[in-house]
Amino acid sequence: MFEKTQNALRINEAFRADKCAQRIRPSHMCTEQRDLVSYVRMDYVIHGSFSEKMIVNNLKQCPDRADRNDSFGFVLEREYGNGAFNYSCRILKEFHFLEKRNNSDYPWYYLQDKSSNNQCKDGPFPVSQVLQDRGQCDQKNDPKCQQLKDLDIHCKAVNTTGCTLSCGENEIRKAPDFTFCCPAYEKENGQKACCPDGERVIPGAKECCATITLPKGKQVCCPKKTFPGNDKNGIELCCPEKESCCPEGQEIATSSAEGVAICCPKGMTVIDGTSKCCLNDFDYTDVFGKCVGVVNFDRIPTSTKELMQLCADKKSSPVKIENEDQNKYLRGGKFRNALIGLAIPDDQEWAEDGFRWLVDGSKPTFVNWVAEEPNNGDGMSDEIERFVLLHNKGSKWKDVSSTDIEPFIICMAEAHEGSEY
Repeated sequence: MFEKTQNALRINEAFRADKCAQRIRPSHMCTEQRDLVSYVRMDYVIHGSFSEKMIVNNLKQCPDRADRNDSFGFVLEREYGNGAFNYSCRILKEFHFLEKRNNSDYPWYYLQDKSSNNQCKDGPFPVSQVLQDRGQCDQKNDPKCQQLKDLDIHCKAVNTTGCTLSCGENEIRKAPDFTFCCPAYEKENGQKACCPDGERVIPGAKECCATITLPKGKQVCCPKKTFPGNDKNGIELCCPEKESCCPEGQEIATSSAEGVAICCPKGMTVIDGTSKCCLNDFDYTDVFGKCVGVVNFDRIPTSTKELMQLCADKKSSPVKIENEDQNKYLRGGKFRNALIGLAIPDDQEWAEDGFRWLVDGSKPTFVNWVAEEPNNGDGMSDEIERFVLLHNKGSKWKDVSSTDIEPFIICMAEAHEGSEY
């Protein structure tokens, strides 16, 4: 019976102390001088770094310790045990941000009150009432006053009602100012951290990446060494360059299914289904490993130098045929009667074995001459037949003079890899 009575007394004392905790400054001190220290309960969770927990014998010890440590805030917690409870407090060492609370459960958070209106009134208070009149802060060199001023600056930077910032899903407040939100990822230790600038975690992923949104709304990560950008129509792309999207002298030709911009040098187009760029009117072919196309000309070449220049004008070289597969590729109608890059060099007389590939001066190891060719026109022509064309659809070879050629030549050029990442 005695033990029950003692427990009841401890609970009643704790209840009275709990009521007093809502107003740390006793009412009889309200008429005393305004420079007395007062802390009031705030309607927030205060985030920051705090001191180690200290068990207190009475509630006045918390504000006293905060004041002695030049801190403008502390947190009060209730400790249960032996049928009653005690109080503990931790002193605010570094303020980070405020979070609006939706209940009055412990712990309770306190800030120093220099205003003329809040003294000795029960909380909790909004931060605006503490900041609206800092009273004596301009009259004495008090570190706590500077902390209140810094809090005021923080709230103005947050620029929201109540000085609280609501971050979206997978976002946190960014240190050290905590005045705006940043996309976040979870580290190995379970803590969240801000992604690097310009990156976020897309749905279903765990790591940060630079992202774009495809036309159908899907978010994707840009491959490494690419950057989010836009084409001239505003469509989001992953670009090789940050500012211009494409390197200097190149332009966006198209994009891959993953939204990666394929940049081609000006005068080139991308080949469907690939990321390879070829000269306009050229096609990429695996059998050559190059871009191949027919170039029309309006000046008839009379020398191999002039023949080379016909392709050079298109940033290419006369085609070199090294095997049957390459020769078969040139059977198409557009190649019929077109010149190839095989010829008698300008400084040499005609000879059946004198033909060389102009691109490298090599002797052909594969040939596909028409029957009884090459023959130099059986010596009946006024000019030597130093050039070679594809005769009809069979892509057979025939030597001809400059007077017998048609204005077409097959040229080849290296493909440009449009997406290097």
